[in-house]
Amino acid sequence: MIWGSAYWRFLLFTLAPLILISASIVMFFTTRQRKKSYLKFSSERFFSFWNQGFISFYWNLRTFLFALALVLLLVALASPKWGKKETDYSLSGIDIVYLLDVSKSMDIPDITPSRLQRSLSLIGLLSERLSGDRIALITFAGDTNTVFSFTDNIKIANSMSNLVNTDDVKVMGTNIPLALLEANRLIERAAKKNVVIFLLSDGENLEQGQSQIMEQVEALIRRGVRIYSIGVGTPKGQFLTDNADVTSRLNEELLTQIAQATGGSYIGLNKDTNAIQELEKIINEYDKNRYSANNPLFYKEQYWLPLSLALLFLILETFIPYVKKTKLKRYIEN
Repeated sequence: MIWGSAYWRFLLFTLAPLILISASIVMFFTTRQRKKSYLKFSSERFFSFWNQGFISFYWNLRTFLFALALVLLLVALASPKWGKKETDYSLSGIDIVYLLDVSKSMDIPDITPSRLQRSLSLIGLLSERLSGDRIALITFAGDTNTVFSFTDNIKIANSMSNLVNTDDVKVMGTNIPLALLEANRLIERAAKKNVVIFLLSDGENLEQGQSQIMEQVEALIRRGVRIYSIGVGTPKGQFLTDNADVTSRLNEELLTQIAQATGGSYIGLNKDTNAIQELEKIINEYDKNRYSANNPLFYKEQYWLPLSLALLFLILETFIPYVKKTKLKRYIEN
């Protein structure tokens, strides 16, 4: 079972124990409290006469049902879901792999607010304009990380993308060949045929030579993949934020070579170009295959069940009499 509302789930697990404990206290001290309240205006020897007809069991039952109804209302507000439901749907689109550089040089603000933030903004805006296309995100520095595989759930994908930062990098450096290799492996595992790669990077390659890059490019060409390079930064460059002795510059030549080798093209991401429109044009002109997909993680909404039980218990509670009509015995305890 999963919950649709984190806020109401928190309130449920916080308030439900308090409600049940309070109900238990009320049931335990009911008779004592009634007697205490009565003694405020009369003497104790008249209490048994006044208390005739009061049914403690039914009072406790009403209290329990009322408390249980409140808990069930909280459960309904938390929107519980269970029972997987497979849905088949057909869409027309392409599969896009975002290959995002997250090395420390991407923190440089030669394009505001920084190379990485501009890249993430581009990914988010472009993804929101897609229709039927599936996206995957791989980040790389000295190592690679598949943030999420191919999905058409753009909302969740963008939420995960927004968590990407350079502080989570475990292996320093910039290894473009390894990033291309990981993209190839992801495409192979997913058995994709109609794939385009958007490589967002400043083009600095610190780990392996150009021959290793072209080797991985050739492997992607054989798979029919096109790469479109998005250059992030400026050719003039800027000092690294944590090392004023090192200047990081945009390597347009390498990024252009990678893209053109696969039949793709190079796009500069700076204030003078509108990369969104150019990338949208590429996607719209790309051949789109129709695919069918199953969504086994679609859970059925089940809020109606606790809501129905809560309403039933509230109705039952109102019809349970806790005071019965009885012929009063006129006696006074000595």
